[in-house]
Amino acid sequence: MVEKLNWKVTGSLVAGLTLIMATYVYIMGNSANRATAKTIVSFSQEAINNWKQITTALKIDITKTQKSNLFPVIPKKFAAVDLVIYGSEIVNPAYKQEYQQYSFPRMTDKAHIITNEQGELQYNVGGVRLISLADNGGEVGAVFYLDTPKQIIDTASELYDATPMSGEKDGKGIIRYEKLENGQYVMGVFLKYQTK
Repeated sequence: MVEKLNWKVTGSLVAGLTLIMATYVYIMGNSANRATAKTIVSFSQEAINNWKQITTALKIDITKTQKSNLFPVIPKKFAAVDLVIYGSEIVNPAYKQEYQQYSFPRMTDKAHIITNEQGELQYNVGGVRLISLADNGGEVGAVFYLDTPKQIIDTASELYDATPMSGEKDGKGIIRYEKLENGQYVMGVFLKYQTK
């Protein structure tokens, strides 16, 4: 009788602890997803603001964000995202003094920077790979992330567009995404420029 009672108490304790742990993991996962989504959107806002500032001051075409489009200001192997993150470190010598006079902010401390096997720079923001930035008509800029986990997209969509992730593609709002043929998601964060 006592043995049966001990098994019931032990079973109840194990079930209770399992429920508590499952709840804890769920809450922590949601908290981590919210933190990542907020980090990505905050970084994106700062990046597009910096890009707008740079292009305005240096009279660069704001739509020229891809590699080699910004030559001779920066070497052809770099894109706008590299300039926004590294700043004067990658500016060609003929433009360095002019660039430095504006004291544009750098973002090297806001992204995890690595070099891939081909020697190309890669950036991660909140653990998600940053791939590019773009202008979207002069009033809005966009920052794009590759292989974004669905739960991050869902959380960001809920936070910034008040709608959960739905389907494999969404081309409206602040958070936009599309599933690629390889199963990865590209997420775009579309925000209005906020420059002074």
